Amino acid sequence: MSELNLNELQEETENLSLGQKLMMIFTDPARAFKSMKENPKILGIYLITAALIIITIVLNTYSPMAKEQMIQQLQSTGQVVTEQTINTLLIVSTIFGGIIGALIPFLIAFIYHIIVMFMSKTGYKKTLAVYLFAGIISQIGAILSGILTRITGTAFSFSPAMFIDQTTSPMMYSLLSIVNIFTIWSMIVLYIGFKETHEMKSKEASIVVGVPVVFLIIVTMVTSSLLF
Repeated sequence: MSELNLNELQEETENLSLGQKLMMIFTDPARAFKSMKENPKILGIYLITAALIIITIVLNTYSPMAKEQMIQQLQSTGQVVTEQTINTLLIVSTIFGGIIGALIPFLIAFIYHIIVMFMSKTGYKKTLAVYLFAGIISQIGAILSGILTRITGTAFSFSPAMFIDQTTSPMMYSLLSIVNIFTIWSMIVLYIGFKETHEMKSKEASIVVGVPVVFLIIVTMVTSSLLF
């Protein structure tokens, strides 16, 4: 076997730990995803993802802004607002949101995999692994947004939407909310993940990542026009 073929074989079968993969998602995502070709492991990265989702939900639910909105909603329905009522609703919202949030990655990965199946015969497990690892980036962005929102007292976002008044330009606000630094970064990593793990061509990986984005933009425009 030639030295070149030996190096290619070693690269393809490289066994990286979960910690190494997490680091390489930020520094060398192609190498991280290549190590998942044969047997992607889900449990560790899923538990980390679920923990980050729960942290995000707690930050958003227990923010002063969320609490104020809850009080206004209760008052608008004529209900008596007490501290106990608010605390109970916050706990219920956090638990319910945590359960739904922990299940959403499976659904979104399934949607991606429907598109993947038109171009690759590889399994859903690889698609789920790619989505979970790429999603770490957007989850970190969501947590940072939640922390900065609590610090500044205003809704903070890593997108141009934070400079737009939602009440006067709801559709523009919704569309710009998609243009988030961490979301774009996550999508780039997602593209690399599909290309490496499913051994896709650049065009195929672009389609897998791009189709849901186009669908999201259309849904955002429709819902914004209907609600506002």
